[in-house]
Amino acid sequence: MKCTFCGAPLPINGLVCSYCSQRNAVNLRSLSAKKLITEDELECPICDTSLERMDIGLREIMIVHRCDDCDGLFLKCEDLKKTINAQGEGVTRINPKLLRFVLDNPRHEKQVKKRFYRKCPYCDHMMDRVNYKAVSGVIIDKCHQHGVWLDAGELQQLFDWKKVGGELKASNKEYDYSAIKISNYKSSKFLPDPIEDFFMWLGGV
Repeated sequence: MKCTFCGAPLPINGLVCSYCSQRNAVNLRSLSAKKLITEDELECPICDTSLERMDIGLREIMIVHRCDDCDGLFLKCEDLKKTINAQGEGVTRINPKLLRFVLDNPRHEKQVKKRFYRKCPYCDHMMDRVNYKAVSGVIIDKCHQHGVWLDAGELQQLFDWKKVGGELKASNKEYDYSAIKISNYKSSKFLPDPIEDFFMWLGGV
């Protein structure tokens, strides 16, 4: 994955470019997003700024609310599931080495969650903190009535997790992924991203 500002490769587990020091917004990078007229005055639970309304659907309208300051997203639970499934459509096997890499090098920034609980942008009630699918390693903020909040990089992290068979792992408890070593990937943070290379090969690029 490359920096949108200078074109340099991003670190394998971060959003801030090591060359130009710009923080990249990656949550919607792989989606076709269209800005819409804002109907609801919703505020970001992190920045307290207004959220912009966007449509990320291809075959149907799928509304998300995005913070332009922190790249956080709020969307319905069912739309999150549809979006992740669409990105990982056709995945029938687990790639244990890449899955271990995804889990050990999260694209999202874990230190961002300074507020232990966040308020739902709709109802102002505190949202629950939930590990998506119990094993993804992405802690989402969930309002059971209105939807889920994803911090910067968390949607992209869930896309990568799905593509390498992470959701299949959730239903396969027999494989020991903790024993897989990827020390060769960790020798330098500027090495080519194996996740990106793998998907380019898969798509015939």
